[in-house]
Amino acid sequence: MDELPFHETEQWGLLNQLLGYHCLENKQHEDEKPDAWRGMLSSLRNLYSDGEEIYEMLKKSRPDRSEIIVCPGHMGDTLLIASLAKAYKERHGNPQLIFVSASLPKEILNCYSSVGAVLMLDKAEMESLRFFIMIRKLWNQNGIRYAHFRDEVVLNYPHVSTKNVMNYQEHSLRENRMNMLDLKIDSVFEPLLVQAPANREELRKKYGHAVLFMPVSYSTELIPEGFWENLAESVRARGFDVYTNYNGEEKESVIPGTLPFQSSFYEMAQMADVFSLFVGVRSGLCDLISLTGKGRLVILYHENICGKSNNLAIAERDIKESNIYDLGRKEGIECFRYSTNGEENVINEICKLLGGDKGGREI
Repeated sequence: MDELPFHETEQWGLLNQLLGYHCLENKQHEDEKPDAWRGMLSSLRNLYSDGEEIYEMLKKSRPDRSEIIVCPGHMGDTLLIASLAKAYKERHGNPQLIFVSASLPKEILNCYSSVGAVLMLDKAEMESLRFFIMIRKLWNQNGIRYAHFRDEVVLNYPHVSTKNVMNYQEHSLRENRMNMLDLKIDSVFEPLLVQAPANREELRKKYGHAVLFMPVSYSTELIPEGFWENLAESVRARGFDVYTNYNGEEKESVIPGTLPFQSSFYEMAQMADVFSLFVGVRSGLCDLISLTGKGRLVILYHENICGKSNNLAIAERDIKESNIYDLGRKEGIECFRYSTNGEENVINEICKLLGGDKGGREI
């Protein structure tokens, strides 16, 4: 194994670059908390070593005329990359594509015929592989392509913050994805095709006059629970049942006044044209519903991120246009900016999408 590039003379500068510490070259920090810093360095070395082992395994086992697409992002990021697999093959000489994922299950990735094979890693393995690729800057070498934002580092070491070392503020999410895959900007997202459930008519009877809330995201600011409670009350007043997506995951809870709805990602995709409406903060589930090409979807953005310059925060005036551009379809998607003062208006606009004459809840 090559020597880890954390030599005694440079390790402090490297940590400064990755972790955002601006004074690590001054070893007073090591003197003050020697066990903490030594433990951090040991963790980084282990990450690197484990990642190198996985990378070498991928490199040695890669079949001829194939490419390995490493997808370390969340479910939505991986799904959107998979939806570009067909365009990727057409652009890059029709290689067999082997996807490496830790977030999106095989049953979804296998819906795309251009994805030839899938290798699943656990989260720790993907974190190690991601760290090794980032350190070595192996973005597209040895038939292995890193299909995620190249400025992100996830270490998960207790009490250690991370920061981006580059930025993609000048481009949309769509442009960034095309750039990381060396695709033309007008490349087309391939729809996610899932089989209709065998009990579709039964599901339609139960959920066909219902709204599903998706209030959780792991990549953007959440909307206060009180808003969801008020929205649920208004939706119920129109005669609709209301459900909350709930699978017992971190951050998830059932919104008061709603019923829990539990499903796999594949089953959720099957429900895209069953529920009357999906309402959620921007998340991978929004990508999932959008890419089916079916169903109606409302995406909410918190006022605190509208107008800030990062790749998940879109200025209020550009919210709808950007989402249509990034999600790959125009029909059936509405986007709204949540604000405390504008809560009533947002609730009324969502309720209008359900039809009927009765307005939203008066606050």
